[in-house]
Parts: sequence; structure tokens; C-alpha cells
Amino acid sequence: VREHMNRADGLPDYVVVEAIGDMPRNKKQAQEMHAENKQRRVAKEQIFDLYHVDPNAPDGLKQKTLLFHQQVNGDGHLVCPYTGRVFEGLTPHSAELEVEHIFPQRSGGITVMDNLCLTHRDINAAKGNRTPFQAAGQPCGNGSFLTWGDMKRGLSSFRW
Repeated sequence: VREHMNRADGLPDYVVVEAIGDMPRNKKQAQEMHAENKQRRVAKEQIFDLYHVDPNAPDGLKQKTLLFHQQVNGDGHLVCPYTGRVFEGLTPHSAELEVEHIFPQRSGGITVMDNLCLTHRDINAAKGNRTPFQAAGQPCGNGSFLTWGDMKRGLSSFRW
């Protein structure tokens, strides 16, 4: 951008804005989009209520709560996508849980919900900057990471 800052006020001559998703093309589509967004907001608020998280809480806690909800099993316990370990007694408020990039940032992974999961800080440290495929079957603390096939099966059970 710097090379395009030719104006006297130091601002760029132009800015590129990239929109993700389809923009509404008419009033009906705009109304449908607003209705869908409202449904998503209500669903998130219900998840926050379920885990006793204030909707005005810091974004990090809200993100952990949404990820926690995706990864709980039928008994309401968090399941690690990398080891299959079931974490009983943990909540989104638990300090030992960390948001983890499935595809590491160092390898170009971005911070979007589809590329994030929750895991224990020890497992996150053991995975490091490896992809799940690279970590599969490798030692992890007192156990090991799941095989690649088992990781994929486990991830498919999440509420994406």
C-alpha cells in the first residue's frame, strides 16, 4: 500500500475491499440475509446462556464457548480432536483449555472458526506448529496423537 500513497494527506490512492460471501442483490435477499444473521445471533446467545457466559464477555471467552459447544460429546464433556481424550469437568471458563489452530498460522492457517478447535494446553504445546496429519500417531505426553483416520472420524462428529 505504501507505494500507492501519493496523495498529500498520506492516504492511499485506492483501497481494495474483498467481500466474503454473496452480497444481496435486491431487497428480498437483504431481508433474508438479515433474518439468517438474526437466527445465528439468537443461536449464539442460547449457547452462551447454556454455559453461563455473558454475551458481553471478552471475545476470547465467547470464541472458546462456541468451540466448546462444537466439541462436546453426548455426555456434555469436551473431546480432544487430536488425542480423543475426554475432558470431564471442564467448561469454556477453564484456563487449561486453549484455542488451537488446526492448520497452523505459521503455515498460512487463518483465525476463522473453521480452522480452530479447543484442546488442553499440554496437547496444544505437543502439536506445536504441525498440521494434524503431521502429528498423527506421534507421541503426545503420556499417550499419543490419534491416527490420521481416527482424527478425521472424530472431527466429523463435531457440530460444525
